[in-house]
Amino acid sequence: MISNKELKVDPTGKGVVNRIFKENPSLVFIRDMCHVYNLIVEKALEEFPYYIIEFVKKLCAYCNVGSRNIKLKEIQRKAGIKEPLEMMSYCPTRWESLLNCTERTLYLWKYLETLLEESDSTLKSNIMDFEYYVYTYLLHVLLHKLIGYIIIFEKPNLLLDAVFEKIKESFTIFSRMLLKDQYQDLGFVDVYHIPFNDPQNVIYQEKLSSEKDFASLFLKRYPRIGEYLQKIQSNPKKNQCSKTIN
Repeated sequence: MISNKELKVDPTGKGVVNRIFKENPSLVFIRDMCHVYNLIVEKALEEFPYYIIEFVKKLCAYCNVGSRNIKLKEIQRKAGIKEPLEMMSYCPTRWESLLNCTERTLYLWKYLETLLEESDSTLKSNIMDFEYYVYTYLLHVLLHKLIGYIIIFEKPNLLLDAVFEKIKESFTIFSRMLLKDQYQDLGFVDVYHIPFNDPQNVIYQEKLSSEKDFASLFLKRYPRIGEYLQKIQSNPKKNQCSKTIN
């Protein structure tokens, strides 16, 4: 309905908002933060290993067959689970769907291993591959961070100042993840003025962490991932994962 990706309305452009603005130049244009953050999620996922995202989607599709869903619940009951769960259905038009599917996959992982024991699906080798588990867990961490804000912005009766505070909070949190250790306490104003789009800038080079330092700080924030990586390194697999799902 907007037909432009800039923050300003273009009265000469297409789209409902632009046309209304042409007739009513006093129009106040406020983007829907749910859609904005969903675009951020989509852009971020372009940098994440695609085979893991496809693994989660295909696993949900595989399990959402009547007989397999029933068997999955039976496996949980035998393990003492009083209220067994089924796999979530992935829906590409729902913002929270991939997060919910990833979360459910992690929760049911050991039961899914049992379900796939007698299967000839490629998913069998994937679910037994610990590297897939680590990447799925990492995907959950990242999605939870981002989509958590979409969930907040979906709440009714939000005031604009409350929305703005959450925008500043998220910008500060995600920016700090890129900064050196000594700049982790910078507030929104200081972080906002760092020229992230200009790597040659002196301020950028001074404050941004190296790849090695970023990895160190990231593992400090999420020690469980560090534990998983150590497990992988101490137990090298005989068969490396293929990075694809047929």
